[in-house]
Amino acid sequence: MDYDGITSYGFPSLETIAQLSQESLVACGFGYKARMLPRIAKEIIEMRLEERIQGMPVEMAVELLQHLKGVGRWTARVAMCDLTGEWAIYPFEDLAVRTWASRLWPEYAWPREEGAFLQTWQDINGPSTGIVTCYLLAQATLTSQERLREQPILHSLFE
Repeated sequence: MDYDGITSYGFPSLETIAQLSQESLVACGFGYKARMLPRIAKEIIEMRLEERIQGMPVEMAVELLQHLKGVGRWTARVAMCDLTGEWAIYPFEDLAVRTWASRLWPEYAWPREEGAFLQTWQDINGPSTGIVTCYLLAQATLTSQERLREQPILHSLFE
């Protein structure tokens, strides 16, 4: 789709993913995941998981997704986050969050261990942890570090 001179692409349907060859997925950069993506897409279709998780509590849906071989805690949480927009369930100890927190606030002594980072990140951001994380990750790839630090929602976090 083109809008204001910018081309954007939608994510392919499960049916499309289920039909893709391993070679085409490898060519797109999926590496070892190229073997499992079509299988997982087929399982989701066969089990009618998209329909089943509609209206289901998010934590229950995360647990159901983790029953698929190759879908762990991180993948299930990120998938549900993308599907529902419920950022409170995002795996905040994610490497991307740790990386950008360290780049943006290098003066802060961020814990290296995932669990300790998770606790610190949640303590600092409180009830807004999901929103701050969403904003951080969305903006991090689009904006220079200097401009990102100027964003009001992020600028005040450590002052």
